[in-house]
Amino acid sequence: MSLGALLFIIFLIIIFRPIIRGLIFIRRYKKAMNNAYSQAYKQYSRKGRQEPQQPVHKKVFTKDMGEYVAYEEISVETTTEIHSDGSTTYTTEEQIVDAEWVDISEK
Repeated sequence: MSLGALLFIIFLIIIFRPIIRGLIFIRRYKKAMNNAYSQAYKQYSRKGRQEPQQPVHKKVFTKDMGEYVAYEEISVETTTEIHSDGSTTYTTEEQIVDAEWVDISEK
């Protein structure tokens, strides 16, 4: 065997060794992930076969508790105006105000 062939074999070993290790690592990782997913699926399917248990929630408010909120429906007729300033045309509509502004920071 010549020195060139021996160097070529060593070169191939140096190149292919990390590739083979990487493939082995990927295969082990995929196998571990498949095992984890299958175990999770088995646990989920076991829980699905059992009768679902309803959590017990105590009501905070009863049906007779609460406040009546009085409200007033306001019907507002809106008008639309079209203005033009040379090349610009814009439409204005009447604003509807349904609440009064109260500034609480001054109190």
